[in-house]
Amino acid sequence: MVNGHTIKRAELSNINALYNLNKAFNGDYTTEELVKDSLLNNKQEIVLIAYTDDTLAGFLCGLIRHSMCYKTLHGEVSELFVHEECLDKVS
Repeated sequence: MVNGHTIKRAELSNINALYNLNKAFNGDYTTEELVKDSLLNNKQEIVLIAYTDDTLAGFLCGLIRHSMCYKTLHGEVSELFVHEECLDKVS
């Protein structure tokens, strides 16, 4: 924890929270079952969740990919969401 902020890798116990965060960000385009399946089986994606003072603040999805353009794996942030009420707490 740094200045009240914690970031950790998402776990199966976070499925409902991730579903609700994603729904707030992207609308109703997924289900809790699809979130669970992705956490269990999607080896190209890393999902992180953030807390501010023990309040769920947001999430980040990162993709790890092979490309003909690079000799090694590279990553990209595909989704980043922070609750608006938590933005003023970011320092």
